[in-house]
Amino acid sequence: MMKRLDKEQNGFVSIFSALILMTIISLITIGFTYSTNRSLRRTLDDQLNTQAFYAAESGVNDAVAYLNGGAAADKTSCDSGGGSAFNYTVDSGLNVGYSCVLIDVDPPEQVFSPVPVQGTDKAIVTNVSTASNINSIVFKWDSTQPSLSNPRTGGFGGGGTFPPLPPKTTWGNDIGIVRVDLVPVGLGLLDRQNLVDNSYTFFLYPTNTNYNVAAQPGQANSGVTLLTNCNSTGLRCQTEVFLGGPARNQYQMRLQSLYNPTQVTFGPEDAGGTALNMIDGQAIIDSTGRANDVFRRLQVRVPLSEVVGYTDPFALNSANSICKRLQVSPAAGNNIDAPTGYAPDECTVD
Repeated sequence: MMKRLDKEQNGFVSIFSALILMTIISLITIGFTYSTNRSLRRTLDDQLNTQAFYAAESGVNDAVAYLNGGAAADKTSCDSGGGSAFNYTVDSGLNVGYSCVLIDVDPPEQVFSPVPVQGTDKAIVTNVSTASNINSIVFKWDSTQPSLSNPRTGGFGGGGTFPPLPPKTTWGNDIGIVRVDLVPVGLGLLDRQNLVDNSYTFFLYPTNTNYNVAAQPGQANSGVTLLTNCNSTGLRCQTEVFLGGPARNQYQMRLQSLYNPTQVTFGPEDAGGTALNMIDGQAIIDSTGRANDVFRRLQVRVPLSEVVGYTDPFALNSANSICKRLQVSPAAGNNIDAPTGYAPDECTVD
């Protein structure tokens, strides 16, 4: 009887050990399967994420082509409005495409990053054109590397009196100064006296003190330094520059940085403080790509001066001064001396 009891006990232990071993093997198998499935899902998500990104880029490219076709109105709906310009199913077999494309051709702000340091690259030149007269322009800017820079401390005693700017060696990594040039353009405004009397050039100087700033046009006021407050959140330097010259609704703006590159956002306002939408400046394209259940959204700004159908009023842009020489005869017709190879009547001044 004792031997039989021992055999029964040994059999029970064997069955129990086998159950434990099977449980451990099952848990290992389940864990391995879960880990494998998760790795496969992560790989698939990465692939779908890439496909969705490229689908969103396709939407951006189709929107640029849409603008190239002469479209001048906002696209505010996610439908396929625009005729054949938008193909919402890039690949129907793989269920990949863009699900929404929106276009804003006249946003109230323009954004530039980076604005290069003067002398290191060509300046930013853009249209500032609105339906109503511009009373002021709100500027927001910061360093392209905010974690490495700070505003200047303690103010600047020579603000507004054309002070000499400090040497770069003493400026260090502080937020760069923004140089702004505003040239009035439009029908009947492109004569020499108007450009001399009504153009603006001012420097936005970043400090940790709050100032209200105003700019006056004309050669006598060219180059004024405006002290601005850099205690804000987001883009830390923010100021509203009031334009003291004749009311205009169309300018060309040139932006440059001094000392260190900056990122700049600006928007014009009317006399009542209402933001004005800008025409022929930048278009905002908002595109959402889809690949199965994965979505990617892109928002880009396109300078309309580089899009076919939009005209940049500037015919010539130079980093240095341009000298133009004209030889005019004293005759009643005021004919310019004809260059070699041109008939005299092709150079007649009206």
